[in-house]
Amino acid sequence: MLMVGCVFVAAGIWMISHGNSMGWAVAIFFALGLPVFVTRLLPNANYLKLDKKGFEICSLYKTGFYNWKDVEDFTIKSVKNNRMVFFEFTEEYQENNDTARKVAAAVSGSEGALPDNYGLSAKELMDLMISYKEEAAK
Repeated sequence: MLMVGCVFVAAGIWMISHGNSMGWAVAIFFALGLPVFVTRLLPNANYLKLDKKGFEICSLYKTGFYNWKDVEDFTIKSVKNNRMVFFEFTEEYQENNDTARKVAAAVSGSEGALPDNYGLSAKELMDLMISYKEEAAK
């Protein structure tokens, strides 16, 4: 994404140099995204940690921890041709804002999702998470 952003910034600059004022919008829009793409490349900016208690998701240095007992199940869904792992919370789970969970469910059909597949296929990641959840239940 960083390279794509750089290409579009360069294309916007090229458009400006050729008298097309729309190039300003292209260059500025994609330039605003570059810091996010660079930040994603920094150490510990994005990760998934699995252990016997639960899983911790970190995306752009913002973390969230979920206990295995609070997650009902995992599914795979496609979002813009990208397969991702989604999850549903148990009815007893009250940690997160109910309104935010309802909005997420209305938008995606699920209450939560992993932001990345962390180098695995969605199926491999889902199977790994299910095995950790099953191990924790023993």
